[in-house]
Amino acid sequence: MQTVLVAHPGSNIARRAARLRRRIAIATFLIAITGGALRVMTVTRPLNHQLANSWREADYVQIARNFDREGLNILYPRIDWRGETPGFVEMELPLTPWLAAAGYRVFGYHEQFLRVLSAAFSLFGMLLFYAIARDALSRVGALIAFAAFAFNPLLVRLSGAMQPEPLMIACIVLTAYHVFRFDRKGRAKSLLLAAAATALAGLAKAPGVYVGAILAYACLRRFGWRAFVKPIVWLSAAIAILPVFLWYDWAAHFWRDYGNSLGLSNESHWITWRLLWPPSFLRGN
Repeated sequence: MQTVLVAHPGSNIARRAARLRRRIAIATFLIAITGGALRVMTVTRPLNHQLANSWREADYVQIARNFDREGLNILYPRIDWRGETPGFVEMELPLTPWLAAAGYRVFGYHEQFLRVLSAAFSLFGMLLFYAIARDALSRVGALIAFAAFAFNPLLVRLSGAMQPEPLMIACIVLTAYHVFRFDRKGRAKSLLLAAAATALAGLAKAPGVYVGAILAYACLRRFGWRAFVKPIVWLSAAIAILPVFLWYDWAAHFWRDYGNSLGLSNESHWITWRLLWPPSFLRGN
């Protein structure tokens, strides 16, 4: 007498689901490794005239070097093109140049520290984005979203740039992470951390404050109109806005007193036809 074994349909479904999970895990790992490698590769990029935005990176190199040579007071960033002035310049909070200068004090002068810091911020933002996608989407959806972020050409290009954008983007993603957690669980801690990350984004570069709109929406979504009378909401607003206001108000006096600015008071920020015409402007500086 022969015994015939019949596989239960549920076991086949379970095996297929397990295989899919393994494949997604492998694909996620490969995306993380490749995306990370693309960002690390930018660290060796030299600073020269061939860069489309070499003037901006040159400013950051100067500021980091002057922190190292003339003092590590983060409140007084200095540029080389100072004329007869002390060189104090209006700009975003110079966190990246300051950290690079601190590295110079320990390891010696290496301009690439600026790129290493930017690449580290970019890697942090990429991995944190995956954490958001994993919690918010299905496995396949998270994989697709992670790939889109990891291989975004602009994000890869900026990942090693000696500019404020890598830090700003990382802080924006950090804000989104804590906003998502607040939206899910309503914890005051998450709201306060989101507010702090919003402030960091705005301090890293002024456009980063726009992520505060997401924070405001999350508060209205959870509390409705009661958000306007919630002490925790007002405290979060103060944490998000006050440091940014205080820094840019402080930095503005360098423009008023010495005439030095990195595109803040010395530029127009209104959207006009000059933004689009002539079209050659769109190719960059």
